[in-house]
Amino acid sequence: MRKQIAPDHQQGFAFPSGDRREAAANNVDNAPGPAAGEPVSEGWTADLTRRLRVLLHTLPLDALRRSDAMRDAELRHYDSLALALRVLDVVIDRLGLEAEADREAVTRVLRPVLSAMDAAADVAPSPERHERMIDKLLGGLRNDGDARRPFREEYTSVNGAGAALRHALEFRLVFDAFHPSGRTVLRPSAEACNLYLRLLDLDVEDAQAAAEAVVESQLARGRFEEAVHSARQARIQSVRFRDKVLQILRDTRRDVDRVDWKVEVPRILNESLAHLERRFAVERGILGAADERLEIMPDEEASSRRAVAQVADLTRDCLLRHTELHEQLLGAHNVFLDAQARQAFAPKPSRPLPHLADDVLEPLLRMPIARAVQLLDRAFPLFVGTHLPVLASLEGLVTWMLQPRRPQPRQDIDVEPVDAADLDAELRRYPPEVRAAATDFLNGDGGEVRLSEVLSRARASGASNAVLEVMALLVLQGFSTEDRDTAHVAAEPIAGAQLEDPLLYGDDLLVSAARRSA
Repeated sequence: MRKQIAPDHQQGFAFPSGDRREAAANNVDNAPGPAAGEPVSEGWTADLTRRLRVLLHTLPLDALRRSDAMRDAELRHYDSLALALRVLDVVIDRLGLEAEADREAVTRVLRPVLSAMDAAADVAPSPERHERMIDKLLGGLRNDGDARRPFREEYTSVNGAGAALRHALEFRLVFDAFHPSGRTVLRPSAEACNLYLRLLDLDVEDAQAAAEAVVESQLARGRFEEAVHSARQARIQSVRFRDKVLQILRDTRRDVDRVDWKVEVPRILNESLAHLERRFAVERGILGAADERLEIMPDEEASSRRAVAQVADLTRDCLLRHTELHEQLLGAHNVFLDAQARQAFAPKPSRPLPHLADDVLEPLLRMPIARAVQLLDRAFPLFVGTHLPVLASLEGLVTWMLQPRRPQPRQDIDVEPVDAADLDAELRRYPPEVRAAATDFLNGDGGEVRLSEVLSRARASGASNAVLEVMALLVLQGFSTEDRDTAHVAAEPIAGAQLEDPLLYGDDLLVSAARRSA
């Protein structure tokens, strides 16, 4: 039995999972409370309570570290804290992407680290031992020892009357979630993201604004590699902010009475719209600064150019997410009205609807098999409902056969055409030596030659795939542009000829040196 301890005052709206208990925990650091530095009682301030909750989030990682000495002898040379940080790194870095991290991805990333720890301890690597260590590591991060419930840590604060109060803080670090592709993936909680990004004392909006301000400052000071890291953090905060808003809309569609659309949600939506307007201005400024840097940076600084281009790509991804979210926010009130109209005449349950995963599935899985089968035998007819036997009907068959043909869904996807004449931005991503090598191969013969032959000679000479890609881009640019004075090569089509190359495909072209005007 757990002691009854007063929970922290929370507001549960938007979080990475639909867990109601996690909803109360995930927003604990964003819960409204006394202003920073305001004394709650003599000798105790609200800042102390916030910092105490921040420290509590590190206790599961500390427990993992202390368990190293109590583990089996063959696993004691592994550093659980370092491995846990690497897991958070890969899970958070892939958050919101198509290839989110699952068990297989974590195993693939951790194997080199585990092998390095084996070599340092003079132990032969063992895949079976690595799997056991990863199981223990993920179990500690997901709280498998407590049926994957949220971590629960107790602490004491002092109120305005000078009385000491006990509180319980519940939070998660990593949890399993279903991916739209059908896979089960690992996702970090809001606390894990903040803990990893060293922003536990900030809410999502402040954390994102801080990360983008750091990107602007680092670009202005020429610290490009660090700006890439900060831009990745800004993208992670962008994903978290989007999930926070979309969770409100999902909860509204499920049960409008469980979301406060009278006071709280309108305030959150208005603040979110204002936050997006500020983010649009800042992100467009970052993109403009990155483009200016790329224009003035010399070609010799290849690594710096790549870093600035990565910052621009990450910022552009954030801008796209915010544009899509802005459309969702503008239609949020319609979501509420539609949900209210749909649910207005629905019978109200006598008690709140259970959460299927936490209140139904997990207790059922923990039951003995005999007890679970007994409950399922009683509940299954209620879930399925009654079905009348189907009787054959000649009239129904004829009506079905005479109905008009259903329109076939479109199978083609509109592809936005690319102006091949404007490929300077793509070419700048490659180092100067790669572009120079590609130009030498294209201008080597001086006469007219097929593109497939030029690519074959370059590959036989040991040219890398990057050089072949630049050659193809230069030929496409020469084929599309009308200004022969700026083209590196000239290219003409060959009727019915197909490009024969293992890397590239399309129509073959006749390539020659650009005919520049005097």
